[in-house]
Amino acid sequence: MGTSVNLARLTVPKLVPFFTTFVLYFVLATYDTRSQLWSTIVKCAPIYSLILFILLYGVHNTNPSYTYKILLGLFFSSIGDLLLNINLFEYGVVAFAAAQVAFIAAFGFQPRRWDIGLAMITCSLAILAFLFGSISSTILRLGLPIYSLLLTTMAWRAVARASTDKKELPKILGAIGGVLFVISDGFLAFNKFYTNIPYAVILIMVPYYLAECGIALSVVDYKYLPVQWSSEKKKGE
Repeated sequence: MGTSVNLARLTVPKLVPFFTTFVLYFVLATYDTRSQLWSTIVKCAPIYSLILFILLYGVHNTNPSYTYKILLGLFFSSIGDLLLNINLFEYGVVAFAAAQVAFIAAFGFQPRRWDIGLAMITCSLAILAFLFGSISSTILRLGLPIYSLLLTTMAWRAVARASTDKKELPKILGAIGGVLFVISDGFLAFNKFYTNIPYAVILIMVPYYLAECGIALSVVDYKYLPVQWSSEKKKGE
C-alpha cells in the first residue's frame, strides 16, 4: 500500500497535463471537425502529454533503454492519431504498427508465457476472420492481419511481463494498458468495417488514452526510484 501511495504522489502531479487534455478532447469531440488543424492538435495532445510526463519524471529515474522505446511508441502513436484524423487511415495503421513494434521491443520476450500468447492470438484471429469479409480495401486486407498480429503480440508481452511472481504496479499498469489498446482497436474495427457503434468515440478513445497512459506509467521502475522515495520505502519496511 505504501509504495502505491508513493507512486501516486510521485506521478499524479506530472499527469495533470494528460488529465486536462484527456477531458478537453471529450468536451470538444462532440463537434464534427475531423481534418481541421485544431481538432488534430486536441486529439494528439493527450499522447504528447504522456511524453511530457515521462520527460518530467526523468529518464535518469527509469531504465533508459526501456523508456526510450516507450517514448518512441508514444511518438508513433501520436503520428497515427494525426493521420487517422486527416482521413489517411492506411497510413495511420502503418504508424500504429510502428508503435506496436516499439512497445514490443520495450516489453521484451521474457517470460515467454506461450499460454497467454496463444489465447490472445486465437481470439484475435477469430475477430479478424469475422470482420475480414467487410474489408473492401486490398491494402487493408493485406495490412490489417499484420497489424493485428503486432497489436496482439504487444498485449501478450505486456501481460506476460506482469505475470511474474513479483508483482509490481508499473508492470501491471503496462499490462492493463496493453489489453485496453486491443479493446480500443477492436471497437474501432467493428465501427469502421462492420456497423456503426453508438457512442463510438467514447468506446474507442477512452480505452485508447487509458491504454497509452498505462503503458507510459510502466516506465516507473522501483530500481530507479528517486532517493527520497527509496529512503521512505526503507523506513516503512
